[in-house]
Amino acid sequence: MRLAARVLAAALVLTILIPSGAQASSGFSDVAPDTWYQDPVAWLVENDITIGVEPGCFAPQDWVTRGQIATFLFRLDAASGNSPTGSSHPFDDVHAPYQQTPVAWLYAQGITIGTTPTTFSPNDPITRGQFAAMLWRYAGQPTPTTSHQFKDVVAPWQQAAVSWLAEEQITTGTTNVTFAPNGAMNRSEAAAFMWRFAGSPAPTSDPVADVPCSRELRLALVDAGLTPAEAACSIAYLGGFSVQQLTDVLVGSSYPSTDMIMAISAAATECLTADRVDELTRLLF
Repeated sequence: MRLAARVLAAALVLTILIPSGAQASSGFSDVAPDTWYQDPVAWLVENDITIGVEPGCFAPQDWVTRGQIATFLFRLDAASGNSPTGSSHPFDDVHAPYQQTPVAWLYAQGITIGTTPTTFSPNDPITRGQFAAMLWRYAGQPTPTTSHQFKDVVAPWQQAAVSWLAEEQITTGTTNVTFAPNGAMNRSEAAAFMWRFAGSPAPTSDPVADVPCSRELRLALVDAGLTPAEAACSIAYLGGFSVQQLTDVLVGSSYPSTDMIMAISAAATECLTADRVDELTRLLF
């Protein structure tokens, strides 16, 4: 058991952030049932607007990129009964195949003109002001009847958009008098904006997470020195244990179960060579 024990020690150091795998009505185990964005995310799933960032994971606190927003709006239009399409765009920095048609559609509809005439900046986090403008343009640039109350919204091109968002109760701002237009928007905020834009519909189904979200574990393993392939392989064996179980073993308050030792041994055998285990153990200890 020498190899299994050494891999166990290394793995436990890295797994403090393993999610518990709790099920959620959104279908993602990192979206808890009592969060304010639970219904928005569940609605996105039902309408095929998102499939998450990987199995079991929505990553609600991650920044949402401009490329992801293009895809979300494209799918939102399709979910509304339309047939969005686009053939070309002038942006030479849009390379991901799944973004080509959504960005071309955004451009053709006048929803975006890019960050420059030849760039869209698909990997940049979208700001709250940028998304306000995109959603407003998607809605047909309606004229608001009242002005917003946010003192930090000063850009002329954001005024009508943010006033409309506030009037439609799509946003209440970050405080009563701030909207944070230059702040990056995260995925939960984007989900909530689109859900409110759609009328805050109640989800009609109750899907559960098929697998626990092991994204934090995978990223921690990579940060600690595993290759992405080794990390992805290892979580298949380690993800079944709770934070408390692993922490108890780490601090010495309990012994690893036979199942845990077998899982670590299997991960070592299937995902890491003996040389890699030695290398990582020296790195960690």
